[in-house]
Amino acid sequence: MNKIGFIQDKTWNKAKKAVGSAGLADNWAEVISYYYYLGGNHVLLYTAIEGVRYRVLQITDQEEILLEDMNKNLVLEDYEAIYESRKQFYYNEEPLNKKVIELPEDITVNNKNSVTILEK
Repeated sequence: MNKIGFIQDKTWNKAKKAVGSAGLADNWAEVISYYYYLGGNHVLLYTAIEGVRYRVLQITDQEEILLEDMNKNLVLEDYEAIYESRKQFYYNEEPLNKKVIELPEDITVNNKNSVTILEK
């Protein structure tokens, strides 16, 4: 069985290269946001803030990071806090399902009040 991973994920590599060429190579929130924008559907990024684990969903138009806690609640966090936090990546060999979620009216991602997220 031929295992696929980050190295073989063309969308992941394209996102890393594009973000890196903008001087943000180690900014994983930017990489994952661009990966999702390109249609990537295998990678999930998690972060821990003060011992609490969150999934990183997207960077908002307001320059905050949209997170999901373990109870599926949406949380906004400061961009810098995520940049400095510890992160963990998960690669799923099978494509994950996409789900559109509505955002509160004062939060937008790519000028929309909804965002597409991945689910297991």
